[in-house]
Amino acid sequence: MSWIALSFLAAVLWSSVILFDKFVVDNEIEDPLIDVSINGVGLHGTLMVAGAVFGTVSFSPEAVLGGILVGAFYIMSIATYYRGMQTEEVSRFAPMISLSTIFVAILSFLFLGESFNTITYVGIILAVLGTFLISLEDPLHNLKKLQSKKGFLLGIAVAVLFSFREVSFGYFSNEVSFLNLIFWTGVSGLALSLFLIGYKRKEIHSSRGTYHLGFIGFIAALGFLSFMRAVSTGPVSLSSAIVRTQPMFVFFGSVIITFFYPEALSENIDRFVLVQKLLAVTVAVVGIVLITLF
Repeated sequence: MSWIALSFLAAVLWSSVILFDKFVVDNEIEDPLIDVSINGVGLHGTLMVAGAVFGTVSFSPEAVLGGILVGAFYIMSIATYYRGMQTEEVSRFAPMISLSTIFVAILSFLFLGESFNTITYVGIILAVLGTFLISLEDPLHNLKKLQSKKGFLLGIAVAVLFSFREVSFGYFSNEVSFLNLIFWTGVSGLALSLFLIGYKRKEIHSSRGTYHLGFIGFIAALGFLSFMRAVSTGPVSLSSAIVRTQPMFVFFGSVIITFFYPEALSENIDRFVLVQKLLAVTVAVVGIVLITLF
C-alpha cells in the first residue's frame, strides 16, 4: 500500500477516534487526563504488542531513544491538546492544530532534507487552509474571539509537538526497522500512560465508560501504525498534510451520525455552515490533488 493510501487510511481511522472520543467525553468522562491515560494504555499497549509479535526487538540506542522521543511527544501533544480544549472553545482552538503541517514542512526540510516544487507547496497551503476553514464554525468571527493568549500558545504548542513526533519518527525510521521503532514507542507511551493512571486513579475508579476508551485506543493505534508507515516510506511533510484532512472526514461523519442518530452528537449543522464547510472541503481536496502529483 502506498504512502498516500496509508495517510488517507490514518486520517479516516483517527477521524473515527475523534467521533467516538467526542461521544465518550460528552456523555461519560469529562476529565481529559482520564481520556489520555486510558486511551494511551490501549493505544501504546497495542503498539508494543504489534512491534514485539511482528518484528524483532532490538536494544540499539537509536531504537530506544527514537521510541522514547516519539512516545513522549505523542502523550505530551495529546495532553496539551485537551488542556487547550479546556481553555478555549473547540471551534477556535482546533483549527490551530492544522498549523502542524507547516511546522512539519519546515522541520522536514531542516532535518530530513525534504524539498518539493512550487505546485506541491501550493497544495500543502491549500490543504492547510481547507482544513483550517472546515474546523471553524464562523471563520469571520471565531478567531477574533480567542479568549486568552494561553489558549493561543497551547494551540501552537500542540502543533509543534505533533510535528516533532512525526519528524522524529521519520528520522529514526531511517536508522532502525519500522516495527522495532513502533515497539519502543509503545513502551514509552505506555509508561507515561500508566503514570497518568496512577495520578488519576481515584477519579478513574469512580468514572464510567472507561472500557470504551480502551477500544478507542486500539483504533487510534491502527491509525498510528498506518500513518507512521506512511511517514517511514514516503515524504513526512506530504503525509502530514494528507492526514491533517481529518476534519473533513469528521465533518462528513458528524453529518451522517446527526442525520440518523441526532441524539448521539450535539452538532448544529445549518445550511450556512454546510455550504461553508463544503467550500472548505473543496479547497482541501484541490490541495490534496496537487500534493499527490508530487
